[in-house]
Amino acid sequence: MKHQPSAILAIVAQTIATLSTTIAVPALASEPLPPIEAYVCTSGAPLNLRQAPGPNAAVIAQIPNQSPIWQVAPVAGNWVPVATSEARGYVWANYVCDRVSTEIDVDVEADAGSNEPPIATKPQTTTNATPARCSREENIRNVRRAGGIDVHDLPNAESQVVATLNDGAAITIVPTAVNHDDGSIWLPISYPSQGYLMAGRNGVVNNVVYCTRFYD
Repeated sequence: MKHQPSAILAIVAQTIATLSTTIAVPALASEPLPPIEAYVCTSGAPLNLRQAPGPNAAVIAQIPNQSPIWQVAPVAGNWVPVATSEARGYVWANYVCDRVSTEIDVDVEADAGSNEPPIATKPQTTTNATPARCSREENIRNVRRAGGIDVHDLPNAESQVVATLNDGAAITIVPTAVNHDDGSIWLPISYPSQGYLMAGRNGVVNNVVYCTRFYD
């Protein structure tokens, strides 16, 4: 029995209509967010690009100061995933600056009732001092605070100042922090002077960072 062409076309049209109601069209993937343009701001020293987010991760490259970089993923703690024209890895967040502003917002107040002035009450330009080279021994760190930081003989702002360390100074910490009710965090150090410095406040240590420059 021969089918008429019109009948065959009707069957084909009905089949296509049925398939179009049962086959789901996949949704289009959303466009990835563009990388964030930034640059290295160590004021001289090259910045270590590490394979993973940690101070013991392998250094895969050194990025010269003022070089352009791109943040390619969300920040992992204090480590920023970045890419250069030649490599991709992680760098310490304190040495990454954006192209819009060179200011840091430091909002740390003095201890209540003390004579110490507030550390900062408005945005303050960082000195970006070149961090001192550190040995690879455990507990070696760099000071990271514009204008430097005082070392006290006791873990409070009213105690005697025994030394003042420059931004970028290498220090040896004793990893037993003293926490006060006002939120201040005091960290004992044994080098270059013995005493205590205020490492941060309210659970955030921002005046002491891992070293980024080492000597063998």
